[in-house]
Amino acid sequence: MKRRTSGRLQKKNKRAVELRRRRELEKRTSRWTVGLAVSGSVSGLLPTAGVPLLRLLAEESGLRTVLSKALHRTGFSPGYDRGQVVTDLAVGLGLGAVSVTAAAGVLQQAAVACGPVPTAVTAWRVVEELDAAMLDKIATARAVHRRRVWAALAARPEGFPWLQVAGKTWTG
Repeated sequence: MKRRTSGRLQKKNKRAVELRRRRELEKRTSRWTVGLAVSGSVSGLLPTAGVPLLRLLAEESGLRTVLSKALHRTGFSPGYDRGQVVTDLAVGLGLGAVSVTAAAGVLQQAAVACGPVPTAVTAWRVVEELDAAMLDKIATARAVHRRRVWAALAARPEGFPWLQVAGKTWTG
């Protein structure tokens, strides 16, 4: 006689498989940060030295994780984490790229330090997947993350780290 698995157990097993898959994708996405070190030497500089620093900031502050959760689709197993691709595109655009292809090119130049980065084709595929609902999710996730970071900065014992330029402190 064949045993049948209950519907609840099937759902539980399916959730466990999905969670395991997401954890593996999370490990692959953040693996590049493990051996990252910055030195004062000028030999062997990356053409785009800001890429690893901005990617690390997004990783350590939790922005990439928040975006990954916002862009997660049940039953879809992408090769690249969608939150990482969106973060990488923002980093490339922030460093002066003027298109998705140029942003992917900036990332390719820093692949030595950052590990695998999405190609222009992958970046375009992710951009094409973004509909109005996903853009709303991104905006909401970003706003929540921004409030959390500002609150953490304001809660520091020494207060908010205001910028000083030419001996004058810029506040507000």
